[in-house]
Amino acid sequence: AALIAVGTYTQNLGFVDGKGKGVYLASLDLKSGALQAGPVVEHGPNATYMCTDAEKRFLYVSNELYETDSVVHTFSISDSTVNHLGTATTKGGAACHLVVDPSAKYVLVANYATGSAAVLARGQDGVLQDPPAAFVEFAHAEATGVVADRQERPHAHHISVHPTAPDQVFVVDLGSDNVRIFSFDAATGSLAAKGAFATAPGAGPRHLAVHPVLSVIYVVNELNNTVSVYAYDTSSHTATLNQTISTLPDGWAGDSWCAALRLSADNKHLYASNRGHDSIAHFTVGADGLLALAGCTPTEGKCPRDINIIGSWMLVCNQNSHEVASFAIDPASGSLSFTGNKLEIPTPAAVCALTHV
Repeated sequence: AALIAVGTYTQNLGFVDGKGKGVYLASLDLKSGALQAGPVVEHGPNATYMCTDAEKRFLYVSNELYETDSVVHTFSISDSTVNHLGTATTKGGAACHLVVDPSAKYVLVANYATGSAAVLARGQDGVLQDPPAAFVEFAHAEATGVVADRQERPHAHHISVHPTAPDQVFVVDLGSDNVRIFSFDAATGSLAAKGAFATAPGAGPRHLAVHPVLSVIYVVNELNNTVSVYAYDTSSHTATLNQTISTLPDGWAGDSWCAALRLSADNKHLYASNRGHDSIAHFTVGADGLLALAGCTPTEGKCPRDINIIGSWMLVCNQNSHEVASFAIDPASGSLSFTGNKLEIPTPAAVCALTHV
């Protein structure tokens, strides 16, 4: 079995009525997809995103805070639990996404509410250091305002490092309808702006995935329910839009908002979650990186905020029906089928594996 962690909302923030207590540990049976509850780790409110280092020795959990600066907690990972080692500030409101850089010297964090990015240095012991090694806040004037209540200012929703060009960092800015590009110096942790590429006005880009073989970036757009496919040139920091495709079935007309985006390990399948339609859109990836919608699988719950691929399984955080559901991934077709297994967890927001699968 694999040890997994599920982060939860713990507060009523208007857009979500958080009922969780922190980070819920569980085990995933790698033969059946069954989920079994483990201990609950309580360290601060709204433990809504997390990542591990490549060795799975440390877990980093962000607290999504709106009244004060957010923080990231460092935990060490043992066989069946995690142990708290320290806390560091992100200098921004509502930290919502974080990643360990390939050099393993830093954790990069996106702050949603204040529209900023922070780089936190990792000590020799894996613990994140205060204050951030680098910090960038985006200008209010750059927000597009097309969707008035969501784009009134910059909102950083995702940060990641290019897998084959680790000196390049992307920040997805939902409020500014763009993906910001930075050069990243792993010696110092510094970020230097290198421009941006735009999405459609009002698209509200949320997350991205980089194809590690093709020079292609996939961006999931929360507000217009699409995935955009860009050819990206690492030498010139420029992106060219090649395709935009809906995450919803033809003819469906209800309210829905995209959330998570995951590329399969073999790079042949891309998955996006639909909150409202309450489904996972499954795209096949062509040899040229372009997408075809293979289908939308119901998530067996409400508001799938996060999805993650763990071995041959997909776990879905159904935020508003208070459960994590497991799906089998067909190794040939990439299609999803519900295993019948769910684990009750209040307002789950994020899931990740703490052991190698």
